[in-house]
Amino acid sequence: MKKKFFIFIALAALIALFASAGPVLAQYTVTGDLSTSGFAALSGQLSQTGTLAGLFNASSTGATYINNGSPYSDMYGNQDYIVATSSSGATATFSVGEITVGNQGSNINITGSSSAGYTISGPGQTLSNLTNINVVHTTMPVGTAGYSPSFTIQGSGLTTTTYNSSNFPTGYTTVTVPGSSGSSNNYTGVSLLTLLTNAGVITSNLNQYVIATGIDGGEAVLSMDEILQNSTGNSTDIVATSENGSALSQARGYARLVLPTDTGTSRSVFTLASLTVEPATSPVPVPATLLLFAPGLAGLAALRRRFKK
Repeated sequence: MKKKFFIFIALAALIALFASAGPVLAQYTVTGDLSTSGFAALSGQLSQTGTLAGLFNASSTGATYINNGSPYSDMYGNQDYIVATSSSGATATFSVGEITVGNQGSNINITGSSSAGYTISGPGQTLSNLTNINVVHTTMPVGTAGYSPSFTIQGSGLTTTTYNSSNFPTGYTTVTVPGSSGSSNNYTGVSLLTLLTNAGVITSNLNQYVIATGIDGGEAVLSMDEILQNSTGNSTDIVATSENGSALSQARGYARLVLPTDTGTSRSVFTLASLTVEPATSPVPVPATLLLFAPGLAGLAALRRRFKK
């Protein structure tokens, strides 16, 4: 009886495995740093197309929110990034701030169908056979009041570089940022991409992100993809050391991160203290076929032991 049971388990699992090779619904899941705030949480699999920003907009999905319950929150959503994963395990990384307030947000799209599979594509990344979108939250440090006379560039595998008024590199650029009441401000500094490259960051690796932290505890997460895409023309992301021709005020510190193409200033970090480069991490979902294959192997192994006795 036991031998027949093992044979049945093995055959059933293998039949299910081969059946799974046929047409399936190639949908994707959304996991990670999400909450409902009065709406039904996303569960199971999705078949939504459109801009990636739609996943963080309750009016379009009726479901998904950034963790504090506000789809376009300033200082919480700007601490998050997402990792999109394909069925092969390949990944693409975007920052939530890029999606919700950055100029690249409307250019990050999900296309396809549940029968043909889904593709996520941004200005510098394309990922086919999408299986998962995972939202990852970074922890904001406790801030302190005070003036920051320097900032560091640091991260995994990097030698920490400290910049201040005595060694800040040349190659200045000026960007214009709209201010209140129709006014605008001109900020002068060095390209963020240039600073990262000079510090030894391999900027061609798109599966990493940069955390900009202010001494006051402010924080913004940028994906490497958006830094590269924003690095051309006069609208490039910069680390500024002057505003309207004068040194930054005491309240702004020695340097300030300025992202001129953002729709708001929530990611423009004052009193810049550090730029930390980290690899994007996200759990990789186990393909469903492996889950079916495992019982089959277990059944066959048990059956082989039975026959040896």
